[in-house]
Amino acid sequence: AVLIIGYSLRSIDTSIEHLRETTLYFCMAIFLLGLVISFLLTSVISRNITVVDEAVQLIASGKEEIRVSVSSNDEIGKLARAFNNMLDKIELSRKELVAYSLRLKKHNDELNQFSYVVSHDLKAPLRAIFKLSEWIEEDMGDALPPTPKKNLQTLKGRISRMEALINGLLEYSK
Repeated sequence: AVLIIGYSLRSIDTSIEHLRETTLYFCMAIFLLGLVISFLLTSVISRNITVVDEAVQLIASGKEEIRVSVSSNDEIGKLARAFNNMLDKIELSRKELVAYSLRLKKHNDELNQFSYVVSHDLKAPLRAIFKLSEWIEEDMGDALPPTPKKNLQTLKGRISRMEALINGLLEYSK
């Protein structure tokens, strides 16, 4: 005895075909979702990098008051905050340098004024000493022994050197 059982595979084939379609649509949806997410992430990262780049270009062109406005907590945000801190320190250093330069200019002006006053105050006694040595030479005439005469000439030479130094100081103070 033979038993023949007839069963139609058409319903199984239909179920498999429906499952294939569902799987295909699901895979396409996952793929499209991945594309959208990667586009959004790329857009956010690119936007932050572009903001940093634009700030760098503006600063390079001379606009030092610019700050980077990236508020994310990722690496680009950390870079932007570090960049802003660096710019703040540079600005503070620049202000300190300007203040130091102003103080230095004031001190230089005071030093120049002091040099001018001192050089004028030193010239008067030198002229008096020079004149006194000339009077001694005139009064003594030929009666002046050679050693004192030589000493007076040395004195006049040193007075001339000192006057040249004072004139140099006076010229420097102008």
